[in-house]
Amino acid sequence: MIKMVVCDLDGTLLDKNKELLEENVEVLKTVQENGVVLVLATGRNMVGLEHIYSKLGMDTYNNGYLVTVNGLQRYRFSDKQVIINEGLTRADVTVVKQAAAKLGYIAFAFHDNASYISGGRMIHWIMNNSFLQKRLLSSGYDGRLPSPRFSPYEESFDGVTKMCVQCPTFFLTNSKKVRSLLKDYSVMTVSPGWYEIMPHGINKSDGVKSIMEELAIDPEEVLIFGDSENDLEMLKLTPNSYAMDNAMDMIKEVANHTISSHNQPGIGQVILEQIKEIR
Repeated sequence: MIKMVVCDLDGTLLDKNKELLEENVEVLKTVQENGVVLVLATGRNMVGLEHIYSKLGMDTYNNGYLVTVNGLQRYRFSDKQVIINEGLTRADVTVVKQAAAKLGYIAFAFHDNASYISGGRMIHWIMNNSFLQKRLLSSGYDGRLPSPRFSPYEESFDGVTKMCVQCPTFFLTNSKKVRSLLKDYSVMTVSPGWYEIMPHGINKSDGVKSIMEELAIDPEEVLIFGDSENDLEMLKLTPNSYAMDNAMDMIKEVANHTISSHNQPGIGQVILEQIKEIR
């Protein structure tokens, strides 16, 4: 019997326009009504997720969880408890900035309410211009930075939850070079030229696993859906793992099943097949 459903957001539960498909919304509401635990596991932080979890009814059913910043933070709706692991230090920020500079990449430092962008005022101007973003930057960034600002980081070293490095299209290099410069960190490819940098050992699977243990849910009782490298470890937690058709090849190799792309309601269809008693 399925007791928990875990969904990544970008490239998985959200379509190409970063919207929820109504068919999936209805199914996910129905399973929550029937006591199934819904977990959203994302690289995003909690700021800006309210329109997503509210549409899914998670703040109404109050039995779900958020695993955010690739497992660095966890939120429980039942008692509004936030659990936060240690983020990146000042020294870490400096290391990532230096690696990005060597590659000719842009570095981002993420805080709960703001993002700081390296690379000078020209880069800052590009990052605030959606037309230029789409033409000059690799495909990973889509305008989701919370309150982006230019900064040399001096006023904001502390409290960094994660960092990202992204290339201008003309500087695109292979991931081996990025990983060699940042070998002491968890480096996760989101898309070509877009990498999320986390403290070593932090990933979504830790947050999902802790929820399973807290609720005494077995691996066979969980459905997990994902598409990118930051979903890889959590997909290994259950035999009921699903890669989207638009997923990276490494994800399709790890997942036990591949379903339709994030632009189609494949998640809802799988859930209906697996949880027949809600029909």
